[in-house]
Amino acid sequence: MAAPITAVPKAVFLDDAHSTGAVSESTTAAESTSSKLNHLLDAFAETGWMDVLTAALEERRSLLAILVNELNRPSTVDVVKSFLSLGQVMSSFDASALAAVGKGVADGVNKVHEGQTIEVRGIWDVLKASRDPDISRAFSTILTILKAMGEQLR
Repeated sequence: MAAPITAVPKAVFLDDAHSTGAVSESTTAAESTSSKLNHLLDAFAETGWMDVLTAALEERRSLLAILVNELNRPSTVDVVKSFLSLGQVMSSFDASALAAVGKGVADGVNKVHEGQTIEVRGIWDVLKASRDPDISRAFSTILTILKAMGEQLR
């Protein structure tokens, strides 16, 4: 069995001055955190959010019941599923390619708004316009997208 400690080594007292600084630093950090928390609570009180949060906490059971009822509706579940599916689809896009297509669509809409349209009166005008390399590239892109969509819809 170990012998009980009967004397405290002097090194403990020497390190006490060092540890006191650590205590004061942690006290200062705690005071700073407390001050920030008080400032946050004051801001909530000034803007009226404290009353809203307090009322929400007091009525938490009825608010939770409403939330569960709304989330349990089939249309809400379908919306959530749609957003998840859209997120999965968006993650499969190449970001630079999607940005190029989006910029092209935006530029085209701006040109239409400014009145810079390509006039088409019939199939011959479409065939003539298809000789333009930019239009040909856009047709190829649209047809490629339509083909891939058809393959997925099969």
